[in-house]
Formats: sequence, structure tokens, C-alpha cells
Amino acid sequence: MKKLLILTAVGAILAAPAIAAQKCVVLDSNAEAISIDYKLRGTDWSVSFENVTVKGVGFCSLDAPTADEISQELNFGYSGFSNRCNCWCRMTSPAVSQWVWSAEQCPASGVGGGENCMASCAAMCASSFRYPGDFRNKMLSTLFD
Repeated sequence: MKKLLILTAVGAILAAPAIAAQKCVVLDSNAEAISIDYKLRGTDWSVSFENVTVKGVGFCSLDAPTADEISQELNFGYSGFSNRCNCWCRMTSPAVSQWVWSAEQCPASGVGGGENCMASCAAMCASSFRYPGDFRNKMLSTLFD
């Protein structure tokens, strides 16, 4: 009997994450945003709608966009910022999305490319998600469970 109780307790502990609470948030892909927030030279951004605030991060990567402009993982490397010209965005709340490419931020001269990208990447992400369209649809279609 004691072994049965121990096995039941262990089973309940192991099963707890599988029965955790879930939150359902309705966000129409055509919804109008109320406001956006970001910090220049920062990584965090948010877009507020009537019923939910979407939060995310923006980072500049070495990785150029793929044909669908979506990536599960990116190469941030340690080679300095000078060649990190591609601004990628990810939703972090209320769900986590894959990375969605926003824009290339390097000037034609190539000087200061990565620094320029990091200065404005979060703003690009928030501005791109603010309006209904291809960028928002890509992000909403790549949510992880």
C-alpha cells in the first residue's frame, strides 16, 4: 500500500506540467493596435490591443532571411555587431513565436551596420506588428505550443 501511494505521488508530480493551466487569447489578425512601446537601442517591444498586449524581442543577426522570412533559430555569434544587419523579431507573450524577419538595417556603405540595426530593431518589430498584414500573419502563424 505504501508503494502504491508513493507511485501515485510521483505520478502526480510528473503529470503536473501536462495539466497546467492554459490561457486562450483571441487576437484577430486584422485588429487595430491601440499603442506600441519600445526603447531605442533596446530589445523589448510591445503592441497593445483592446483585449491583450503582445510583447516581444528584436535582435540583429548574421542570418539573412529565408524565402519565407521565418526561422526557428538564429546565429547571433560573437563576431561583433558590424555585420549583424538583419533585424529579426519574436513574440514572447502571450505565446512564443518563431523568429520573423523584419528588415535589413545596414547602410549601403556598410559602416555602422550592426549598431544601426540594434538601435532600431525593436522599433521595427513593434511598428511591423502594429498594423495588420504579412508580418503579423507570419508571426501569428508560427506560435509554439
